[in-house]
Amino acid sequence: VGKAQVDVSTSQLAGIKWKKTSPVSKRETITMMFSETNFTDSIYYSSLNKTVGNSLSYYITDELPSYSVFHSDYVGKERTGCYIVMYYPKVNDVDYFTVVSFTDDELVLFHKAKPDPVPGLDMYIKYERIR
Repeated sequence: VGKAQVDVSTSQLAGIKWKKTSPVSKRETITMMFSETNFTDSIYYSSLNKTVGNSLSYYITDELPSYSVFHSDYVGKERTGCYIVMYYPKVNDVDYFTVVSFTDDELVLFHKAKPDPVPGLDMYIKYERIR
């Protein structure tokens, strides 16, 4: 997967359900969906027969996001850009994905590891549309 960025709009993402296909995990199944205002993910852990999830405020922007600023006034507005920015209220944290590829059937996101004391991994994540 290349590092090109693709613009998407809020209305293009809203109402579509996606299933993570890469990187592959045998222990969990991850699905996600966007509404006009929320990013919702659901993780099913097969070994525990348990599902957990998040529902987070999000917006789309073409401005390079910051890990410390969340523009709540952008939430719920029709916006276009290559960044999907989410807010985790329980920990007062901001994170984002870069949209690398978007078609009717596939969404590829890039997540840059945050500059935390414990280093993470940069990761490409591929989703397929659930019909």
